[in-house]
Amino acid sequence: MTDKCGPCHIKGKGNKMPLDSFDMVKNNIDDIIRRIEMNPGERGYMPFKRPKLADSTINIIKAWKAEGFAK
Repeated sequence: MTDKCGPCHIKGKGNKMPLDSFDMVKNNIDDIIRRIEMNPGERGYMPFKRPKLADSTINIIKAWKAEGFAK
């Protein structure tokens, strides 16, 4: 999350939702997954103006959620 989302989603970076803490990511995981599963060009797609995350990366995030957000 830090590598792919952190550069833009930190406090004080415009109107972007900060994802700079475990709790912020955990509380917004469903929206995060929805957005990273979109196709580039769709409204709300993330990471904005970047290549789509690899399916393996998306699956790691989904598994992390399914397994209870192990730290």
